[in-house]
Amino acid sequence: MIILEYALAPENPYPAQLVQSIASLRYLLETLSLAPEKVILAGDSAGGQLVGALLAHVICPCPYAAPLSLDDVGVEAHGEHGRKERGRGRRLKAALLISPFTTLSVASESFDLNSKSDYLGREQVLGFKTAWAPRADEVWADLCFGDSIWKKVFLGDNRVVEKALITVGNAEVFVHDCRFFARELIGADTVVLGRDDDAAEVDFAGKEAVLVECEDEVHVQVALDSAVGYKDGIMMKAVTAWMAYQA
Repeated sequence: MIILEYALAPENPYPAQLVQSIASLRYLLETLSLAPEKVILAGDSAGGQLVGALLAHVICPCPYAAPLSLDDVGVEAHGEHGRKERGRGRRLKAALLISPFTTLSVASESFDLNSKSDYLGREQVLGFKTAWAPRADEVWADLCFGDSIWKKVFLGDNRVVEKALITVGNAEVFVHDCRFFARELIGADTVVLGRDDDAAEVDFAGKEAVLVECEDEVHVQVALDSAVGYKDGIMMKAVTAWMAYQA
């Protein structure tokens, strides 16, 4: 496992974190010759936004860093497998976006509906946005701005990632934004899981992109559960079940 300790705002505003994430993936693929097919990108909240921004850069390069082509890496190191994959467009193994920050807008009704159930609120998100200072008209900052590229990233024979999972708690302020991003822009299948549901029974293997909504859970619930050693949370079990398919 490799964790990117990216620079924080306001000392390092947008697009510093995007540039660092691109450089990190480039290092793994080009310097360490790691095959794209072995890479799983994962992030929560702002980290989930970064995963999306990085995938967008592969399809639609941003002006802040050189383009990154999955087809041009690891061929010598991985022989005929690499050449074969280049023919159809090589893919990263998977992408996991946990409660991702998908849009710069804070107008979603879930900010009001879930203001008393989630620990994250409109005022905090606006504070983060001010410190980060992103550009609202760029898909690498506002994932919902790039409505034409996401199906190319997540779906079809030439997609960038083999499998993708987006998780969100239906008691969090980002739930409507995550639904819009996953359902409308990606075309992901939706699975709603409650306390009594078995995440292991979900057919993750047969789905390219999946949105899992976790009943009564809040922003990045899996991190809160991990902090206290709780292993039976809905989001925790969903991520664990999905990761088992990526092994």
